[in-house]
Amino acid sequence: GSLEEREADLLLRTLREIPKSRYATQLAVTQMPAGRGKKAVFSHVEIFKMVEDIATSLRESGVRPGTVCAMILPNCVEAIVYFFALQWIGAIAAPINPEMDLESMKNLLKDVKAFTAVSPVAEDGVSNELNTKITTAVTELGIIHWNIYRSMNKGVQLEQHGRRAGEGAAWKGGSGDFKIDPSETSVHLMSDPNDVTKSALVVPLSHENLALSAKSCAKAYNLSPEQNVTLLTAPLYSIHSIVTTIATLYSGGHIVIPAPNKLLSAGDFLVLGKESKVSWLSCSAEFLLDIVQEVSKAPKDNVPLKFVRCHEGHLENVSIVKKTLNTE
Repeated sequence: GSLEEREADLLLRTLREIPKSRYATQLAVTQMPAGRGKKAVFSHVEIFKMVEDIATSLRESGVRPGTVCAMILPNCVEAIVYFFALQWIGAIAAPINPEMDLESMKNLLKDVKAFTAVSPVAEDGVSNELNTKITTAVTELGIIHWNIYRSMNKGVQLEQHGRRAGEGAAWKGGSGDFKIDPSETSVHLMSDPNDVTKSALVVPLSHENLALSAKSCAKAYNLSPEQNVTLLTAPLYSIHSIVTTIATLYSGGHIVIPAPNKLLSAGDFLVLGKESKVSWLSCSAEFLLDIVQEVSKAPKDNVPLKFVRCHEGHLENVSIVKKTLNTE
């Protein structure tokens, strides 16, 4: 049907309505492997089920609506699942840059008033270093610390180490706990202060703010399940990636996540983009110009891009970009 018909069918007032189970078997998320492993591919209904499972675990452990839950994670399917699980239970997601130093991280966790924090399970040298830093920060601040991981058989799992967020399950408050007002805060976004002595600017975004942004993006670019494959180029603690993720899943699309802990280059994008048939991209002007330079050295049919959305920076010579990439 037309976008108007789809929009009527896809009313979106709170982020609790994502992922949409109506897209069921269509591809939702592909996670590229960090090493030589296989890529992991999930349908919309598989993401839905994992979100439901994590949301249930959070409620059972006492996470109540309005609780600020820090997410200190790289871009990965676990981060997407955890983000939407928090939305389902009316908690507030506070995504934090895992790369920041210890003092900055502690200040940010304090500024955002985080009650819980989740980070990856330590697996290798890099993760152990990250885990040590996060463990130090949350222990000093008295924040409940959980780990999240993904197994081949069970999908995304939350390891809570027996640490509860409340004495009883969150639903003991009655059915009122299950209602989310669109004006309630969904996400705390934070500026990343260069000076560790200064407080970060915490920007509260409501369900309504993000739902409107996602719907506007889907409508402006006519995102449909048929031509809707994008690659995450920005970290999930940025508004650009959050809106891209919501808009893609809302409109039945497919998100490709590059390997975690690997800086994505324009060359990587061309390989991944061609392999995954990426149809649109939201990226910085700087990254787009890098892609244009790479494409100009190679055949024009590298990636089947329909359009590119520049989310930051000033882009000159738009006509050259369009001609080189053969996009809208």
